Amino acid sequence: MSGGPAAAVSQPRSASARRPGLRRLLLAVVLAAVIGAATWAITQNAPEFAAAFGQLHHVSVGWVIFAVALEVASYTTYAAGQRRLLRACDHSVGTGGLTALSAAAQALGNVIPVGSAAAGVYVVRQLHRRGVEEYIGVAVQAVTVLVYFTVLGGLGLIGAEIAGGGGPIDLRWTAAAVLAAAVAVLALVRVGMRHRWGMATAQRLQAHWPDLPWPDTTASARMRLPTPRGWTVVGSLMTASWLVDCGCLVLCAFAVSAGVPWRGLLVAYCAGQLAAIIPFAPGGLGVVEGSLTLALVAYGGTGQSTLAAVLLYRLITYWALLPVGAAAHVTLSRTWAPRVAPQPTAVPR
Repeated sequence: MSGGPAAAVSQPRSASARRPGLRRLLLAVVLAAVIGAATWAITQNAPEFAAAFGQLHHVSVGWVIFAVALEVASYTTYAAGQRRLLRACDHSVGTGGLTALSAAAQALGNVIPVGSAAAGVYVVRQLHRRGVEEYIGVAVQAVTVLVYFTVLGGLGLIGAEIAGGGGPIDLRWTAAAVLAAAVAVLALVRVGMRHRWGMATAQRLQAHWPDLPWPDTTASARMRLPTPRGWTVVGSLMTASWLVDCGCLVLCAFAVSAGVPWRGLLVAYCAGQLAAIIPFAPGGLGVVEGSLTLALVAYGGTGQSTLAAVLLYRLITYWALLPVGAAAHVTLSRTWAPRVAPQPTAVPR
């Protein structure tokens, strides 16, 4: 019978089978749009980009290899900090897997406008496949991002002071605002988890948004923040992640024989990273390149060679990350697949 149970079962299967194809098509369209936007930006400033790309033909391969190694180290230290937060909640996830997860999530955020939100959801879902409760995954991801940007705000303030206070770019108020907002939210999370009103507030919110991953009794009991020593370790690892990424930029400058304006390096780097927060530019495409180049030039960098260094830096940290993130996603899909308990086999009599 064509309208029987078999047909009813086969219909949703065919619909679910079409979803991966639609997702791949959507991703291809978005990626094509990103490439098109980058091509348009280059054509609008063709002479400057042509000169900068010309310098990349004489790039030092040795410095590029070291720059790539530093970028890998940046993701590894970020993953190590996230692993420490998961350990506080009695979840053991390997640094290698979390590094791959960070790369895949960042690659996703690089091709979708407002990609940071999609990347956060992706991280929570992948951690759930690894056995981490959704509520714990949401909390750990939120705390990781907050600590990450708290450190960035602090580095921005330090860089502004090293650059001599105001300087060509006065980042003090922006960095202070980012630092204060992140610290305030972290303090709210910490206080809420230590007092009953935090769980009571979560329960009231749950009544309004029941579809969100709210905690059950077991998950909430296991959701714990690190000890003071743990916070020090997490903060140090996140600081190392930012500084190592900044080191990647420096090595890219060495690779194209560009001068490094050391006095304004940190404040210029933080200005470029804060510009990447703009939600409508996927991965800060165009915004990071422009703001980072202008900031470095403002502190003494040479225009053409500085642009070449920034383009090489973005080639490593943005464009090369797209295939690496896709490969990391495929690897995680295979290694972090949900484990299904084997079904008992019927023994013939």
